[in-house]
Amino acid sequence: MKTRSPPEEKRGTKKLFLPLFIAGIMIMSAFGVIFGGFSDTSSPAVDGTTIAGATFSQQPTGRWDVRGEGFALNLQYGPSDLETLEKINAAPLRTAQKIYLSYQGGKDYLNTLPDFYQNMRSAITLSLACQEDGPGCEDLPLKTCADAKDDAVVVMVTIAEQPRAIQQGSCYQLEGDAQTLNKLIDHLILSYWGVDL
Repeated sequence: MKTRSPPEEKRGTKKLFLPLFIAGIMIMSAFGVIFGGFSDTSSPAVDGTTIAGATFSQQPTGRWDVRGEGFALNLQYGPSDLETLEKINAAPLRTAQKIYLSYQGGKDYLNTLPDFYQNMRSAITLSLACQEDGPGCEDLPLKTCADAKDDAVVVMVTIAEQPRAIQQGSCYQLEGDAQTLNKLIDHLILSYWGVDL
């Protein structure tokens, strides 16, 4: 029977230490995420304003968490940025079975499209669409106000110099630069959930 010499035994222990140490860190990290979550809870929200039944809290990242009965939203802009915008009639959105978010291919919309999708996907069926053929629109349907119906609302977001928001029947035309469009989308999301600023 062959026995290991003390130096060989020590080397084998060293080889096991690093993998076991890394595995231990990974397991403890998993428990940290499970019990503590991903967010940084050491920095409390800046604000806790309640308006129209919804509580607005600005997070350290600058984004706004909005909570109300039956919804939890995460928006780019808060109440002071949105209250100056003209009210939007969200009734067609609330009765629709599907919403097409129609945009211009190849344009920079900042967080406009992801914000709308993230905050509305739990409530209604959403589909991206393009207003016309262009880069990024190869596999998307083309939708404009002509395609809007009672059960299929079209929200057109268009990069333009002059900001405006027009609602005609089941079609919403939102125009402006990327920042303005993001404000208009946040306002439309709040209106859908019944928060009228």
